[in-house]
Amino acid sequence: MKKINYILCIRLLRLVYKIKRKLFIIISAIFIITFLFISVFTIGKQEIYPICYVQTEKKLISFTFDDGGEDKQVCELLRVLKEKKIKATFFIIGEWAKEHTDMVKKINEDGHDIGNHSYTHPFLPNLNKENLESEIEKCNKVLEKIINKKIDLFRAPFGATDKTVIKKAEEKKMFLIKWNIDTVDWKKGTTEEQILKTVKNEKRKGSIILMHMGKNQTIKVLPKLIKHLNEEDYEIVPISRLIYKDSGYFTTEKDGKQLEPIHMK
Repeated sequence: MKKINYILCIRLLRLVYKIKRKLFIIISAIFIITFLFISVFTIGKQEIYPICYVQTEKKLISFTFDDGGEDKQVCELLRVLKEKKIKATFFIIGEWAKEHTDMVKKINEDGHDIGNHSYTHPFLPNLNKENLESEIEKCNKVLEKIINKKIDLFRAPFGATDKTVIKKAEEKKMFLIKWNIDTVDWKKGTTEEQILKTVKNEKRKGSIILMHMGKNQTIKVLPKLIKHLNEEDYEIVPISRLIYKDSGYFTTEKDGKQLEPIHMK
């Protein structure tokens, strides 16, 4: 009788073990499938943003100039940059470029980056897909014809983007660039002192500074900006030298920070 009870106990233990093993396998499988599903779903839905500044331990900073301006203004701006041996980035409106081809050529010949700033400077999120495509493509064609280089930098007018704009930039393999320092030189009444103060207070490693080609106060204060940044041991570089081109055309960081690639850390 004891022997029979012993055998029954053994069989019962084996049965419990098998049940637990199968249950463990089932639970593990459910967990793995759920984890993979959540991961894929999260990646697919992850928000993406324009690049506003980059993560770097180097004291690098970029000047960017938008829109267009009178030939006299642009010439003076280029003169100052050349005198100070500074390379910057110019986001140019296609319509302006078409009417000022010599200026665009001069910007390119001086070694500055040239980027797309749309063809007519509209509020891009309000456009349908066809008009959005036209604004970017027409500007690219005008600029590329003038300088004979592929354009891969893009800044939306007013910095205004949505998922459609970001997706379109990605489709065209263009880096979507915004800024983290707005000098507000576009606003009537902004003084040279205010521009300088803004940069002094808000600069950080990897910053992108927004300025405009056709603003006299910006051109006048530029030597002071450069002097201040040089005294702070910053190197002023164009966007093409600031961003990590192997890290994608945008960033997943909500504040617009482009993360430093792991292999560079």
